Amino acid sequence: MKLSAQPVRSSAARAGQAARRSCVRVCAKVSKKEGEPRVISGKCYVTRDNIDTDQIIPAEYLTLVPSKPDEYEKLGSYALIGLPDDTYTTRYVQEGQMKTEYPVIIGGQNFGCGSSREHAPVALGAAGAQVCVAESYARIFFRNCIAT
Repeated sequence: MKLSAQPVRSSAARAGQAARRSCVRVCAKVSKKEGEPRVISGKCYVTRDNIDTDQIIPAEYLTLVPSKPDEYEKLGSYALIGLPDDTYTTRYVQEGQMKTEYPVIIGGQNFGCGSSREHAPVALGAAGAQVCVAESYARIFFRNCIAT
């Protein structure tokens, strides 16, 4: 996979204030079929190491049933809502919205660690994530991504 990224300056950064986390515009080429590249471009949501499944979708939202279309949408609106507000000042899915403006997630090491939670990859997909690129993935999260 070939990935190139360029910084996107927030209004806070333009004003000279320190940005707590970086958002970047990305263009990723992923081979879909032999000889047919797939290009995914858009804003990225950048996370740190060890993002666990409770941060991806907290337990209180596990009562939502992904096989019901309206509940599937709601599940997406809560994707990554468990991230700490003091570290992540921008929500992955804005309040009152059902979809994210960040089709690409850039993760650190051990993305999706913690409990086996099938709702975690489903929530990211329901929110509109097209790709999640991380240094490494927790084994159970990786398996749930394949299974769902």
